[in-house]
Amino acid sequence: MAPSAIWTPAEEAALVDFLVDNKAEAGDGGNFKKATFQRAANSIAPLREHGAAKTVKSVQNKWTTFRKLYRVIRAIQAVSGWVWSDDTGATITPHSASSWDDYVKSHPEAKPFRNKGWRHFTKVSLIMPSTAVSANVFHPTATPDEDHSSPPPSEPNSSQQLNEQSEIPAVDDSDGDEEIQPPQASASHKRAREPATPSRPAAKRPRASHGATALQDMSASLTQVGMALTSALAPPPNAVDPTPRRRTNAIAAVLRLEMGWLDNSQLVAFIDFIRVDQTAADIYLALSEPDVRKEWVRTQLEKLGVLVF
Repeated sequence: MAPSAIWTPAEEAALVDFLVDNKAEAGDGGNFKKATFQRAANSIAPLREHGAAKTVKSVQNKWTTFRKLYRVIRAIQAVSGWVWSDDTGATITPHSASSWDDYVKSHPEAKPFRNKGWRHFTKVSLIMPSTAVSANVFHPTATPDEDHSSPPPSEPNSSQQLNEQSEIPAVDDSDGDEEIQPPQASASHKRAREPATPSRPAAKRPRASHGATALQDMSASLTQVGMALTSALAPPPNAVDPTPRRRTNAIAAVLRLEMGWLDNSQLVAFIDFIRVDQTAADIYLALSEPDVRKEWVRTQLEKLGVLVF
């Protein structure tokens, strides 16, 4: 059996840099033609340390994996209340752990990014279209990964998963010998790959046949179904406000409720405290009893070294 390709972090970084330099050759879905992948394989060949040399197929598989990870992370970024970092991932704290656990139940591919980032995200985002984001809303009329360049290869089967190693968690892209077949993805994975808006329609012809008219009518009907599903799956009206809005509300409440007994320097110190500590801001907004709220504010200021008389 021929040796498999094994990716090192240096090779992965070199591949991303090459594709960023040649991003003008990318199709609408952020994919490239085989000629570009061949040049990429030649470019990173001097970096090979062990395993088989990288072929066009293995480079395509690696880029397909990167595109998947990009979409997973973009879906995480779309969730309010979390702050993405290329170093610490979704940066989940004890305060946000419950919402993360609920999210991972329906998006298991996001699990590796709880508190671990992906160093290639920023560069890959220079290539990928901004519309390839949504993993939370199902669009029946959208076609995942549609572009006019060479079709991306699927992931290999389970017998190949140990053949090719890289720093990427939970996604395999080994360079098998078989012909690449389209993946049988689950419904949740399909939603993760679908763009937030329907793909670009084909150019209109001067005259549409009866068959084309029927297809357009069917597409319109499916669009209505998609809108209905989107409305049904939308978060309830009482969903938690986004973090910036909650922080702003907390600061406004401080100016409205505490000016009568705190001086300006004390107000500034407390506002700066809740500005950087979202958990503290949420607690402050939840304290509806005036005496309890004042005592809590006094305690926090004293912890900061600000005495309140």
